[in-house]
Amino acid sequence: MSDLGEVVPLAVTVRDTAGAPMNAETVSLTIIRPDLSIAAIDILNPPAQTGRYTAEFIPTGQPGLYTYRWHTTGPDLVHEGAFHVEPPGAISILSLAQAKTLLGMANDDRYDEDIAGTSRAATRLAEKVRREKILRTPMVETRDLGRTYVRGVALTWRPVIALTAVDRLADGDVVVETLTPPLVAVDERGIVTAGSPTALWGRCRFRYVAGYLVIPDEFREATGYILQALWANRRGAGGRPRVGGQDTGGDDSADTRSVPGRALDLLGAGEPRVLVG
Repeated sequence: MSDLGEVVPLAVTVRDTAGAPMNAETVSLTIIRPDLSIAAIDILNPPAQTGRYTAEFIPTGQPGLYTYRWHTTGPDLVHEGAFHVEPPGAISILSLAQAKTLLGMANDDRYDEDIAGTSRAATRLAEKVRREKILRTPMVETRDLGRTYVRGVALTWRPVIALTAVDRLADGDVVVETLTPPLVAVDERGIVTAGSPTALWGRCRFRYVAGYLVIPDEFREATGYILQALWANRRGAGGRPRVGGQDTGGDDSADTRSVPGRALDLLGAGEPRVLVG
């Protein structure tokens, strides 16, 4: 797991039939970004260390899954892999220090990246149970309201802390008008209204901030229980991550049935949602 702007090291070792490192006649490295565009990386050949080819890639602007492919000739070799880049602001309710303490690994920094990823997954799972945003998060959603004027629009994510703006869009999502408070407003139910009864129609983009200004203690405690359960399910002996599992960050598909009962109680599963931050 990497962040935008963070160096991602990539490497491959070429060996002969006896298993000894050897230099290839040609070597190439291609990276496919999340939007399927391709980056070709220049590789030094011969390398500084016999048979050991390395590269550094810095992802910018595109969070998501990146795949890469090493290809050599003389000998022929294909080696493929992938890495995930987190979007900006991908954080957890718990700090890394808090998460490590909960896992009994406060003095062990070997698995910090894995713990951070699992903590983010725990946060997303807590939000899934709550069916709302807990972390303060900037949101953007585009809605087609049709050709008739509407009196109010219910935003998808709640609780809503603030409405930033409403953009009215033309073809190609070109902004033709931007309405900002007090011309538009949002109430405690997350419903957007406008001062003019003819303002909300057509294709509109809503920009707002959802989440809690002050995160309740019970949500933090519940996230800790979820973190411990996720870590216990993915670890090997001694709390080490299982081979082949480097990060659970992004595991939004985790079934809420795996959430400990105590965490469900603390998150108020099944109770009416509180819609104010």
